[in-house]
Amino acid sequence: MSDESTEPTDTTTDATVATAEPAAPAAPVKRPRSTGGQTYVDRYLSPLVIPVVAVGVILFYVLNLSRALISGTDTIAVVVAAFVTASILFGASALSAAPRMRSHTLAITVAVALAGLLFTGWITVGSSQEKKAAAIVACKPVTATIKVTALASLKLAVSVSSVKAGCIAFDYAGASGHTLAFHPPGPGAPELHSDSSGAQTFAWALTPGTYTIYCTVSGHEQAGMHATITVK
Repeated sequence: MSDESTEPTDTTTDATVATAEPAAPAAPVKRPRSTGGQTYVDRYLSPLVIPVVAVGVILFYVLNLSRALISGTDTIAVVVAAFVTASILFGASALSAAPRMRSHTLAITVAVALAGLLFTGWITVGSSQEKKAAAIVACKPVTATIKVTALASLKLAVSVSSVKAGCIAFDYAGASGHTLAFHPPGPGAPELHSDSSGAQTFAWALTPGTYTIYCTVSGHEQAGMHATITVK
């Protein structure tokens, strides 16, 4: 019987020391920008739009109200201004007393007020515009011509001083810076001017009488720039 030798089995295992690697940092979580509970419209758009709208409303109000005030007499202007002021005061009081008024109701109220103001300005725009005088037309045909010369010595030299009634033309020339006009009962317009561009001519229908022409520049008539025309 043979002895079988068995080699002892080494059951001891080398202890393996595991080296722990550091964990990678977590990626930051992107969060939406906080607006403090406000929407982007309230935070960014409203501050830009509201001032522009406010300026437009103010211009609209001033333009149409000024038309209404300019178009009337002093009494009408005072009445309109008092009515508008009272309407603003009562309207503001009514709105402050009704804080629960719905937004669409408030919008309709404001729209009606602006429409009324627009209508007032529209119907008075013609009356508020400056009235232009009708153009004065020279008479025809010319029956006589009087040449008037403005002298540097502050005198008026006339070619003739007596003419027959009819359509009389006046040619005005001479030293620049002078004018020619009529004293009543002569025609009131137009006023002729002497300058280097040449004579100015206009024809008036004159009835029999005595007419005085003169220079309207201050002090010139007193210095001698006047003449008398007799119409027979």
